[in-house]
Amino acid sequence: SQETALYEEVSALQNLRFAASLYGVRHADARISEMLRLVGLQDRARDVVRGFSGGMKRRLEIARGLLHHPKILFLDAPDEVLIRRFEGNRRRHHFPAPTLEDAISGERTLLQAIRDASDIVIDTGSLNTNQLHSRILELFSDSSDPTKMRVNVMSFGYSNGIPRDVD
Repeated sequence: SQETALYEEVSALQNLRFAASLYGVRHADARISEMLRLVGLQDRARDVVRGFSGGMKRRLEIARGLLHHPKILFLDAPDEVLIRRFEGNRRRHHFPAPTLEDAISGERTLLQAIRDASDIVIDTGSLNTNQLHSRILELFSDSSDPTKMRVNVMSFGYSNGIPRDVD
C-alpha cells in the first residue's frame, strides 16, 4: 500500500482547504481550483480521497505542495545523459516500462506538470556536483548574507547503498 500524508476520509477539496488554511493562502478557493486543474483532478474535487488510485493521490499531494506558491527548482538532463547515468550505476529505473528509454519517457510525462510549474529548470547534463551546488546557491541564496542558506549536493553510486544522510 502506498502511504500518503493526505486525509483519506475527506474529499480532495477538503484536504486542500485545510492545507490552504495552514499555509495562509490568499484567495484560497481560486488557488485550489487552479491546482486541481493543474493536476487533472477538478472533476474529482468532492470525492473522498480513500477512493482515489495511487496516482491520483500523488497528484493531489503535488497540488497541496504547490498550493502556497513555493519556488520550484526542477533538475533535468537530456535522455542520453539519464540513460548513461542509469547504465553506469547498473540500477533499474523505478518507473515500470519494458525499456529504460520508455521508463524515462513515462517519468517525463508524469513530471511534466511540475516542470511546467517550475520557476527554474536546471539542465544537470553537463554539471558536476560542485557546479550544481554553486548554481543553486547563486539562484536562491540571499546575496547580502550567503551563509543563511545551506545546500548539500551529493553524488553517489548505489553499489554501496543509499548514503544514510540523504533525504
